[in-house]
Amino acid sequence: MIFTALAYLLVPALLIILCQKFKLLDKIGVVVLSFGLGIALSAGLDLPALFGREPLSAIQTNLSEISIALALPLLLFSIDVKHSLNMAGDTMKSMVVALLSVMVISAIGAFIFNDKLQNIWQIAGMSVGAYTGGGPNIAAVKTAIDADQAIFITMTTYDILLSALYLMFVMTIAKPLFSLFLRPFQSEEVAGNSVNQDKFAHLADESANSYK
Repeated sequence: MIFTALAYLLVPALLIILCQKFKLLDKIGVVVLSFGLGIALSAGLDLPALFGREPLSAIQTNLSEISIALALPLLLFSIDVKHSLNMAGDTMKSMVVALLSVMVISAIGAFIFNDKLQNIWQIAGMSVGAYTGGGPNIAAVKTAIDADQAIFITMTTYDILLSALYLMFVMTIAKPLFSLFLRPFQSEEVAGNSVNQDKFAHLADESANSYK
């Protein structure tokens, strides 16, 4: 069990180091590599048979919950709250619309699939988390409502796969397609705007170097 716990902690750290050294791995991304390796290990090895189903499940759950408790504050520590307030107007409006949209769609989905899927309320709750904050929010909601581990893993896997397809669309044909009927972005020349952008530049870094 000690070996298993160390593996869960050290393998992602090793992947981060490798992605920092090799550009090809960095393009794939630490998160995708972590999930890919996890799926490969799960498919290639019968881990419950090796370590016992209940002890393995317990250590997975405990490490996941501890990681969430540490990760969410660390995400907030990287934000400059004072400068966030200066840029919060339109962002808050967009966030309110996004929250309402996600809650409405999740509720409709729960109503449609209520008779077809078990624990649909857990799926609906984690869906709201997924599309308001991604993987960390799915995990946070999962912990808060004590959702089924199998549902959590399935949802997170589908979230990564579908998000990858969406990002491919965004990075390829989205701009020319939306440019047909949307105006180009016009930057507002507000005093101190460049300073605000500098304050948040690190949040735009999605490479492995951001883990430093």
